[in-house]
Amino acid sequence: MKNKLMTKVNTDLKRYGYENKFQKAFLKIPGFRYVFYLRLTQHYRKNNVLYPFLKLYLRQMSYKYGIDTYDTIKIGKGFYVGHFGGIVINGAVEFGDNVNISQGVTIGRVANGKKAGAPKIGSSVWIGANVIIVGNVKIGDNAVISPGSFVNFDVPSNSLVMGNPGKIIKQNYENNLVNNKS
Repeated sequence: MKNKLMTKVNTDLKRYGYENKFQKAFLKIPGFRYVFYLRLTQHYRKNNVLYPFLKLYLRQMSYKYGIDTYDTIKIGKGFYVGHFGGIVINGAVEFGDNVNISQGVTIGRVANGKKAGAPKIGSSVWIGANVIIVGNVKIGDNAVISPGSFVNFDVPSNSLVMGNPGKIIKQNYENNLVNNKS
């Protein structure tokens, strides 16, 4: 089980450009530090005396860095928080591998109606600053959600979304914004 944790952490390090430099990344990059504590808390969630303390510490880190998440979110390897602050992610959200998020992002659940549920974000997705993604929507692999976009609809793979309300501007878009070093 620890191998799964370390595989994800090492992939995160690669995405930040700090392969095999855990201490340096941990001290220098707040986004990496927060994701590390999130992964650690998730790892010890079941049947461990450390879990309540890790969960409490993660909550303190949420206040410090302005990243409001729950340890129930599912994040793939290579998760990259480019800029921290003002990030809110519902506990039912699922992320694929190599996802980039920026500051001011809200990814939330809708409680009722046609879009009741939480988003599922594919792999190699870039989510710009101040983006809002809500409801039971699927964001396909290699999608780019431009800064300031509001998304409450499914986004096909390899698409570029812009605007509020969001619109698919281009399909078969080549996403060069995610550095897939993993």
